[in-house]
Amino acid sequence: MGIGDSIRKQISNLINNPSKVLGDKASVIIKGINAGGGGLEEAEKLLDELKNLEKRKETLQAAEQQLNNIVNTVSATKKTAVALKEANTIGSALNPAAAAISVVQDKLQNKIEKEIEDVKSAKDALGPAVDGLGNFIGDTKQKLAKAIADKKKRDQLKKDREEALRN
Repeated sequence: MGIGDSIRKQISNLINNPSKVLGDKASVIIKGINAGGGGLEEAEKLLDELKNLEKRKETLQAAEQQLNNIVNTVSATKKTAVALKEANTIGSALNPAAAAISVVQDKLQNKIEKEIEDVKSAKDALGPAVDGLGNFIGDTKQKLAKAIADKKKRDQLKKDREEALRN
């Protein structure tokens, strides 16, 4: 498993899986509230969980910058390896050991290039995932707030109706 695969797995663990679980939980809570049941306490707990998920989002945004730095560093290392390979190519004309080193450097350079592309690909997936997480959090908070407000309004109307019937 390469570095890019590890990054993709972390994206899934930190964004996709919690989003699905919290999204399902939000749907159940909102349906319960809209059906006239309780659920206000569960909604408050879910809002706290969404705040924690927002903190993860900020952490992932910082990780994206770190990945940019890593890609830049590895790219610079690759350029150094290319220059070294050119020097060894010249030296290999006179020395068989240098020729063997040149072959190994070619293989390493190819491996580094593949890893760089894999990390870039995984890094490119991080931005949209973080944006999607932000949209999910905002939408879920909005739906919960609306359900809570509607529930409080219904409760108030019921209370007002009962009060009017007593008078």
